[in-house]
Amino acid sequence: MKECEIYSERIAIMVRGELKCLGSPEHIKEKYGLGYELKLYCSPESFHEIKSLISVQFRNVTFNDSLSYLSCLIPIKSERIYEIFSLIMMIKSLNCELEYTINQTSLENVFRYFSNEIAT
Repeated sequence: MKECEIYSERIAIMVRGELKCLGSPEHIKEKYGLGYELKLYCSPESFHEIKSLISVQFRNVTFNDSLSYLSCLIPIKSERIYEIFSLIMMIKSLNCELEYTINQTSLENVFRYFSNEIAT
């Protein structure tokens, strides 16, 4: 999928012979993407408090815990990405040493979304 994002100008995704989407990788990720993945690298003792803050700020957040970082999928569109940065500033105000990454939903995630449609 990485190669598709890098080398393709237009991509089509078909499900059971039906064309589901067609467009540039950026267009497809924006239209069918699941939001943004936020990874927070902080002390595990802070995880519970940070999860509470995130859950209050955003609905339908999916968390994936790890030993070294807290990862969550925030289902919002790009025009609201400022809300994620506002959240990060709130977390930093808790005197928590924090490193973070924000990633747009990948093309692979979009493909999985359509693949799950086949299973249902």
